[in-house]
Amino acid sequence: MEITISESVKKQLIKESMLDDFRKTLSKIASIGEKSIEESNKIRNFDIKFLLTWSSTIGGFMGPLSDFIAGQEHNLTKAEVMFIALGVTASLFYNNEKLVSKILSRVSELGLMESFKMALEKGKELKGAFISFLESIGITTSNILHIASFTFLIPLLGIFMGIAQNSTITHDEIVEIVERIIASGVTRHSSVILKNAIKNLVSKTKENPGNEESQS
Repeated sequence: MEITISESVKKQLIKESMLDDFRKTLSKIASIGEKSIEESNKIRNFDIKFLLTWSSTIGGFMGPLSDFIAGQEHNLTKAEVMFIALGVTASLFYNNEKLVSKILSRVSELGLMESFKMALEKGKELKGAFISFLESIGITTSNILHIASFTFLIPLLGIFMGIAQNSTITHDEIVEIVERIIASGVTRHSSVILKNAIKNLVSKTKENPGNEESQS
């Protein structure tokens, strides 16, 4: 017997699937930073516990950066990849000369300077593209920590593109998405800021499908 699914039911199934993707991605973001710090403990000789405060947020940046490093430097261990990614992220987003000095000293001791320099250049490229992206959706980047606090959006861009292309997103759906983001703990931004950002992001993906993917 053939079963016909109405358009409203199809739309609901698509929405539930995308929201489930949100949940899974946000959970992954929150764990990347913590796992990176834990993994790099194997080769670090100094304390970076204060970064735990930002571990869930910086996972959005460290994920694609560590993937890039691992793809370019196949001879590195997982701990080395994570340490380099953590060092690059700290160098780009944390105004702490003492920390950066410790990172560079340890990188040199481990013979990883060339790999670090390569990763730093890629990190700068990603950061620059991300700043441009934030500005394009109406987010003013007042300082580097403010930029870092929005990096959780990077792994979510593909999902936003799917939402924009498959349906007309409603106010209630945006509220639901924002609630999931806030509940995940990856951001301390207010719901108002996030709702405006998501509205602008969805509008942008509708107008320029595919652009966000190249920036991530």
